[in-house]
Amino acid sequence: MYKFVYMQILFHELVHVGQWVRGDLQFRQGKLCYSQVPIDNFDYRDQPHEVEAREMEKKLFVSYMDMTNEELAQVPWKLLRAPSY
Repeated sequence: MYKFVYMQILFHELVHVGQWVRGDLQFRQGKLCYSQVPIDNFDYRDQPHEVEAREMEKKLFVSYMDMTNEELAQVPWKLLRAPSY
């Protein structure tokens, strides 16, 4: 895989870490919940914690590229996941 794909996945998963730290993502009565709502109430693509992670992963990636002065032109965007599947 390309380093950019790894970076996007890393940013996606870091969003989940933030959700756990904030307490938005947690287990309640044996069920994984986001903002106290069981995520199994939603299809996978519509689960709120995944929607947030997909929205943030590309924003974080672009911010990282900007901060490190890497050229966005070299990013193979077609290989990266779209922020909203």
